[in-house]
Amino acid sequence: MIIHTGDIWTADTDLVLVATNSTIKRNGTLVMGAGSALEATIVIPEIAHMFAKWIDNKEIYHLVVDPSWPGPTSVCIGGIQSKTSYRLNSSLELVQDSLLALSRFAALHSEYRIDTVAPGIGLGNLSKRKVLEFAATVLPGNVHVWLSLAKDHPRTNG
Repeated sequence: MIIHTGDIWTADTDLVLVATNSTIKRNGTLVMGAGSALEATIVIPEIAHMFAKWIDNKEIYHLVVDPSWPGPTSVCIGGIQSKTSYRLNSSLELVQDSLLALSRFAALHSEYRIDTVAPGIGLGNLSKRKVLEFAATVLPGNVHVWLSLAKDHPRTNG
């Protein structure tokens, strides 16, 4: 695992993972109104609908990745579950299980670079130290963990 601070969208990567929940709105889209999830909707406007389809109403899914990835039509994005409801704080147990799922996925795709936000430490209100200590014990070297998004990212400025 390699740690970065800054804007995950500047990474030269094969796959970006944003923190997600499992709350599906009545219009069939995943709630993605804040943090890295909101940033993803700015980069890929249809992503909330795509994530909802891929999650398929599961309360717990840990990791969701475009089913066509890796491939030429892939959007190169996925979600790492940090909470069940957008209204709740993240659960350390859920985040640890999601990091374990990412570890297994990354080991199967060791030839690819995978960049993820550190799940649960922003709007999930988990201890950065606890999340990163656990991540360091389970994530392989092809996973890059980002601690923050750029607050003045050009895609968010109008």
